[in-house]
Amino acid sequence: MRPITMQGQDRKSLVFKFLVIATISMLLPEVALCADLQSMTTKIFGWIKTALTAVGTLVIVAVGIYFLKNLERWKEIFLMCVGIIGATLLIMNADTISRWAFN
Repeated sequence: MRPITMQGQDRKSLVFKFLVIATISMLLPEVALCADLQSMTTKIFGWIKTALTAVGTLVIVAVGIYFLKNLERWKEIFLMCVGIIGATLLIMNADTISRWAFN
């Protein structure tokens, strides 16, 4: 009698699932060990807020430098800055907005 072995596709999907779980556990251990969905989403939103604050600051500084070099196009650059700031504020306050919209 031959032993039961996993076929190629089953093995690939099992390995992929394991790698996804292992990656989440290593990169965000506090998220992987959360007790419920509410605490998990709160931790993910908190992590995203801190990352976006740094990225948003770099983007605004870079756009400011670009603005100083291209003063003749100030209207276009101003609208772009307003859009970037608005999108950053929306993303940073996504948990508050979602609670307001769904409660």
